[in-house]
Amino acid sequence: MNYLISLIIGGLAMTSTQTPVATNYAAQTDYKTQDRIDQTFDLNPNGRVSLSNINGAVKILTWNDAKVKLEAVKTINCDKPQTIDVKIDAKADYLRVETEYEKNYGRYGNSGSYNRCKDLRVDYVLTVPSSARLDAIETVNGNIEVSGSTEFAKISTVNGKIEAREMSGNVNLSAVNGTLDADFAELKQGTNINISTVNGTSNVVLPSDADATISVSTVNGSIQNDFGLPVKIGEYVGRNMNAKLGNGNVSIRLSDVNGSINIKRRNDGRQVKPVTNLLRQDRETSGIGTVPPIPPIPPDAINNISYDAMRIASLELARAQMELERSNVNSKNFEKMQRDLEKMQRDFEKQYGKDYEEKLQREIEANVEKSFGKDFQDKIEASVNDSFGNGGSRLRERKTETFAVSGIANVKIEARNGSVTVRGSDKPEITYTLVSRKNDANQTSVQAVKNGASDLSLKIKDANEFRLEVFVPRKSNLQIITNKQIRVEGVTGDLKMEGTDETVDVLDSNGKLNVSTNDGKIRVIGFDGETTVKTVDGDISLEGNFSKLTTETVDGRTFLTVRDNISATVLSNAEDVSFDGFEPLTANKTENYSVWQIGSGDISKNVKFDLKSVDSSIVIRNANQIQVK
Repeated sequence: MNYLISLIIGGLAMTSTQTPVATNYAAQTDYKTQDRIDQTFDLNPNGRVSLSNINGAVKILTWNDAKVKLEAVKTINCDKPQTIDVKIDAKADYLRVETEYEKNYGRYGNSGSYNRCKDLRVDYVLTVPSSARLDAIETVNGNIEVSGSTEFAKISTVNGKIEAREMSGNVNLSAVNGTLDADFAELKQGTNINISTVNGTSNVVLPSDADATISVSTVNGSIQNDFGLPVKIGEYVGRNMNAKLGNGNVSIRLSDVNGSINIKRRNDGRQVKPVTNLLRQDRETSGIGTVPPIPPIPPDAINNISYDAMRIASLELARAQMELERSNVNSKNFEKMQRDLEKMQRDFEKQYGKDYEEKLQREIEANVEKSFGKDFQDKIEASVNDSFGNGGSRLRERKTETFAVSGIANVKIEARNGSVTVRGSDKPEITYTLVSRKNDANQTSVQAVKNGASDLSLKIKDANEFRLEVFVPRKSNLQIITNKQIRVEGVTGDLKMEGTDETVDVLDSNGKLNVSTNDGKIRVIGFDGETTVKTVDGDISLEGNFSKLTTETVDGRTFLTVRDNISATVLSNAEDVSFDGFEPLTANKTENYSVWQIGSGDISKNVKFDLKSVDSSIVIRNANQIQVK
């Protein structure tokens, strides 16, 4: 299975088989409890520590004592009694902590009643020797903080943020959906640093006098750095950066699929070492083609994730890393990564059986059609096959132009038959790159018209198939019209998008947003401002800080995620409206419309959500319930 499909299927493994239902809060009897664990264990200074969690935050502190202090707070707020077991295995040379949740959590019981939990988590604080090995610190839904580790740290989360501060040893950090921040106080000679994410931004801070060899790869994300190093837009993956700082005796490898990577220099007053660019600018650009964008795992598809699913997600992440490594033609690390991956797969076979992938796929195939549409995987496979040249010519012809602008840019893009990606940048210019099939290049017509100091119109005509990528100033007004996929990231302004049957993704943007499609899904994550979205049969997934929100759909489902401290009036004509993590107050109800009040925020800052649906459901979720960026 191609790694792109594996990542998507791995994401589906984390979906719930249950659809949230409307809740009668008055009829429920809540079961609430909170237990605290405080224990201290002897541990050799270089002993091993591991911790696995499912729901809840993990914080790792360091000290000079040969002991581990464990603090855990179990919080349970469910309709019925639930149990969480914290299992501790402590020896002189290791400490292992595992969290086990009662299996009927979030499922229908034998009586047919739904056992719903508003809050079910364990929050950990571990204080360990600074020289201890953090063999595996893992959680599924929750943030992880670690500081002061000097030897070895392996940290991973599926849905959460990782913050690593004052690190100085061997480090391996990975996240599927979440931001990753890593700050290194110093780099020890001969150590290795590996940081990888799928749907999230990586921010890495290095000492000014760092001695390191850095290899950076992204598929659908930007790369920025404070060391003045160039970034290559390649044919194999989205972007690459390879460099040597000083004598290069520390290995740093950074990879991301759908997010950006930012490498910053510490403001520590140290002398900056010489910088050497290791990119091969003369590398050939023929071969496997251009990797199509991987849809981020939507927040509405994540619920009741099991520990096994987290393990499988880590395997899929390893596969993605290996494919990124494959793109570096002269890489010395590819064979080692391949051996490591084979060992990981053997371990999986021991734990889950040789047919573990088939079991997983059978379990989740029933959800594919429901969650992503009947032809979702066919479209992905067709896209991958086309771009990799299976049965057709490759996407190889490239045309690039740059236009200087001033002030707030106004950009209009008409690109029938082509996918459009627009990203905000800090440069006062607009740069577009058009990639088309070689045998279609002569049929492709680009009309780029610049009016005044800030207006640009791009119109692509007569192309059978192409991909358009545009960088604009972060403060820009956009109008995008296409019948293919649209993706906008990091732009502030008046944003208008007209699609048809393909997905529209808007990430980390601000201002005023208006999106319309026919059957295409609409996903808006991290938006701040006024939003209007309309679709006929596509699902709508929204997460952000909305000052005003209007949604319209006929058969598509609507999933809205907002923060807990909001104050909002919800109006809807839909019959199936459910709330997850909110206790709504019914303000009014008529034959055609219902009105609720949600949130604990300041009523004087109340916002209005007008959610319309003819034949489908609407789910409104508290962001604290799913802990997804």
